[in-house]
Amino acid sequence: MPVEAYTAVKVKPPKAPKFKEVFPTLNNVVEVLYVTGPFDFLLRIVADNTFELSKVLEDIRSDEDVVETVTFIVLERLK
Repeated sequence: MPVEAYTAVKVKPPKAPKFKEVFPTLNNVVEVLYVTGPFDFLLRIVADNTFELSKVLEDIRSDEDVVETVTFIVLERLK
């Protein structure tokens, strides 16, 4: 059963344009939103399992311009 997660990503202030190009190309990232608030992006990630999700998150966090991430795993879709 696939794992669906939403990850909020904060990047260094002048680097948002870079990630507008990078995030849509990442495997398993199926939606990219550029948002307001304490984070800059909201990513919807769909992976085959938690191991694969972990690898995607490691790839995102490994970029030196990524300041912070918070991930929410979807337990159930209600609507």
